[in-house]
Amino acid sequence: MEFSKISPRIFFLCALAFIVGWRVFLFFFGFDLLDTGWMQHSYQQIFTAPASVEYNFLYYFSDLLGGVWEAIFPNAGIIGGRVLGLLLLMATVVLIYRMLRGVFHPKALSLAFVLCCVFASSFPYFNHHPLTTFLTVSAIALLMKGLLRGNALFTAGAGALLVLNSFTRIPNSAVFALVALIPAAVFFQDGTRKETRRESCQKLWRALLAFAAGAGAALCAILFTMLVLGHLNIFLNALTVMGKIAEDDNASTHSLANILRFNIGSLEVAFPVNAVFVALALTQILVFSFARRISRPAVRIPLMVFSVLLLAALSVFYLNPLQNHLVLILYFAAGVPIVARLVWILNERAHCESGQRATTEEFLLLLAALIVMATFPIGSDFGVFNMGRFALWFTFPIGFAILVRHFLCDLKLTTGAGARGFTISRNVFRLAAACLFASVFLVLLRRGTIHFANDVGSVFEKKSRIESELARGVFTGEEVAQNTNGLLAALWENGVRAGDALLCYDSVPTIHYLTRTRPFAQNAWPLVYSPALLKHKLLLAEKNAAAAGAAPPVVVMQRKEKMPRWLLPLHNIATDADAARDAIMRDFLRSNHYHRCWQNKWFEVWRSTAWGKQKAAGG
Repeated sequence: MEFSKISPRIFFLCALAFIVGWRVFLFFFGFDLLDTGWMQHSYQQIFTAPASVEYNFLYYFSDLLGGVWEAIFPNAGIIGGRVLGLLLLMATVVLIYRMLRGVFHPKALSLAFVLCCVFASSFPYFNHHPLTTFLTVSAIALLMKGLLRGNALFTAGAGALLVLNSFTRIPNSAVFALVALIPAAVFFQDGTRKETRRESCQKLWRALLAFAAGAGAALCAILFTMLVLGHLNIFLNALTVMGKIAEDDNASTHSLANILRFNIGSLEVAFPVNAVFVALALTQILVFSFARRISRPAVRIPLMVFSVLLLAALSVFYLNPLQNHLVLILYFAAGVPIVARLVWILNERAHCESGQRATTEEFLLLLAALIVMATFPIGSDFGVFNMGRFALWFTFPIGFAILVRHFLCDLKLTTGAGARGFTISRNVFRLAAACLFASVFLVLLRRGTIHFANDVGSVFEKKSRIESELARGVFTGEEVAQNTNGLLAALWENGVRAGDALLCYDSVPTIHYLTRTRPFAQNAWPLVYSPALLKHKLLLAEKNAAAAGAAPPVVVMQRKEKMPRWLLPLHNIATDADAARDAIMRDFLRSNHYHRCWQNKWFEVWRSTAWGKQKAAGG
């Protein structure tokens, strides 16, 4: 069967099958001591000990859904979280495809989804990031239906979903910029349907009121849920904590100064990284322009094929050391066509040009994609590198489909030696394009096998298991398993049981999840606290625990230079902030008479037997 004869539906199902198969294969590899445990631990504790995961209430709606999953499948563990993430990914891809297939080339969309799957280590497990993508795309779909059909119920539903999206991740409030689609739709339709100004204003206000009504209803519903579950005060405390962290300059990954610094830094990296690819593409065009003037096919065709293969080789060479910058490359590849097509449409409308005019649906989708690209990185400590990869599931298929439509499909390919334009057969062009695509795909595929779930190293080297019920079926490297299993055994021998308080410092929140323990400082990952906030939380926890007369065991991660590369912070935080946190921790251990009772290459366990006597004497 020829490629062109495969139906779009079959092509999409094959792409979806590849995505599912690829993710299922990766299910069993990669053990993450950081983000995975931090998120899944909050789902584990939200209904049983919500105050112990106070900080994670900044992701309240995702915590709520994850908590329901954990309540239904309490022993599903890390694999269970990845299953839920895959279900969310499938729903997102199907929703995006159904929304875009009537406007953009369906096969191009399917191919773009495969690229997103292999290139991005996104959607490895359920958390607030993929849920943000799903809720945003769902809101766009409902808003589009409401505006194009004049259905107020759909518009209200979009407003409700954007409120839930804001409670999924507080910075998602910026995605409310999608409300701009309402006047944009009225403006665009006003120009095509010749409505009166009064009719347009009435339509605008009806849509805005419906949107606001849906948003208000969802806000009341989520606040009522918090009130009933006793979560409202914890959520308000979490907002206060977020404000304090944002104020601390360079003391936390989530401080406002660090967020701005990293986002600006990502832009500084984006320009030179993408400039190289633009230069390579322009070189390719010049070579083709020169080759088309050669009349002898025996010279012309090999020259073109060689130039494409050379471009593929250079791309592989360039991409390999820049694996962490791939998201910037695809962001650029998606953003430029989207902006260019929007400008084209607005120019076409302004000059009332004849011909095939863009539909209102296409205009709104392009505007929505641009808003998503602009708002998703806001508030993320890694900016485009973090939330950008999740935005790409919606924006990259659109940009890729535009490129296919206006470059590949509209390109005139002829065979005659005297013909004008690119004198190259379709089969040769397809072969050259396939070589280029395959080279980039192999680089991305290699990246997917060596960096999944924050566990660097080829999946084929991960043959060891973590001895925990909640980590069943997960394979990792021998050193990771050996040190982690030793810590879990030591905690059990020191009397740590499910529901106990435990302090893990500074970046091993997954230990809390595997032991089902409560974070002593109301956060399983103390590193996100500024030094001042960490000190405050430890003092508050001491006061609350004094009546119990027993000090919690403390897990101390060995110095960072002794840890494997995948456990190190992904960007530099001020050394003085790290040193200040370490000093606060040493003071806590010393003032409460802790002593080290166990250690291995990675971890230490500290216990205190004098807590009760000390607190009684002090009280």
